[in-house]
Amino acid sequence: MNYKIFWTIFSSYLLAFAIFAYAHNYETPKDKISICCKTPEKSLGWTNTLHKYTYPNINPFKVDNLISTAQECCQACVEHQDCVQWDFGQNTCLLVGNGLLGQELSADPVKTCDLVTGPPTRGTDAGIIRCSDGCIPKLRKYWKHHDKN
Repeated sequence: MNYKIFWTIFSSYLLAFAIFAYAHNYETPKDKISICCKTPEKSLGWTNTLHKYTYPNINPFKVDNLISTAQECCQACVEHQDCVQWDFGQNTCLLVGNGLLGQELSADPVKTCDLVTGPPTRGTDAGIIRCSDGCIPKLRKYWKHHDKN
């Protein structure tokens, strides 16, 4: 087979695949929102409660001004393995880890998940994802319970 013909056919298929993939946006489909983040105050990860903290002592490993909705902020927390809770207010998404600033090196560090639960401090939309009372642990308990039946 002539290499020019082969290369032309191969290039055509590659171009067609690239156009198809772009048209279907395979990066992050918007309809793939976690069950933790579907509906405000009804989804397990969007209860509008947080483990209380004061802004100066939190461990905000990500502050994102490009995220424009509370649902996207919740989803960002689900997708980031170090995020334990999220807070969306003042058009800013704040993803919080499980440690307080200045506490990481102490012998008995205070963890975000150990603090009492209360309303969000920066906005009205917030949720707990990975603490024991958060969405993912509750879903795991649910799945384990139903897997036995």
